[in-house]
Amino acid sequence: MTLQEALIDLYIALKVRSNIDIPPPKLESEKRNLHSMNPITILEYIKSYIDILVNTQVEEAIRGMEEEKKDDSSQNLEQLTQSLEAEIRLYVRVNICNKS
Repeated sequence: MTLQEALIDLYIALKVRSNIDIPPPKLESEKRNLHSMNPITILEYIKSYIDILVNTQVEEAIRGMEEEKKDDSSQNLEQLTQSLEAEIRLYVRVNICNKS
């Protein structure tokens, strides 16, 4: 196996692992096109593709953290509301008892 073939296999493997639905005929066509390219160009394709995959994963992680933050904020708001309601009920009871 040559370096170029190894780079092509790596590039195709990255595409397949990223859950992109590429029909096998298109993969074969892409492999043929890559064979006519300089190995440095294929390496740049791999680098770019890895950057895209990493950025996608980072964005998904950030979205997940934002969702958790929203959930936490909602829970904190609910807890604060319940605490304030309890304080108001206590205040009303104390004032009503003092008036009686």
